[in-house]
Amino acid sequence: MVNVVGCFALGYVLYAVRLGTVSEKTRVFTATGFVSSFTTYSTFAVDVFVSRPGVAVVYIAASYVSGFAAVAVGSGIAIYRTEGTA
Repeated sequence: MVNVVGCFALGYVLYAVRLGTVSEKTRVFTATGFVSSFTTYSTFAVDVFVSRPGVAVVYIAASYVSGFAAVAVGSGIAIYRTEGTA
């Protein structure tokens, strides 16, 4: 779940920078600093390693699908907020 929240935050920040509503310095701090320390790929890898094979496959698929969905939602909100203020 933490990785999904991190994906959402990353999607939002990257699109907000692209749209000019967030500065490049904020992107570096948020994406490289906060989000990268907030999410941990190593925990994901250990969870997969200690799971039964069937559970691991479902966990991997669910993690990637929900992560990509969270990026899409975060970027969509950034776009919506920018268009709403224009």
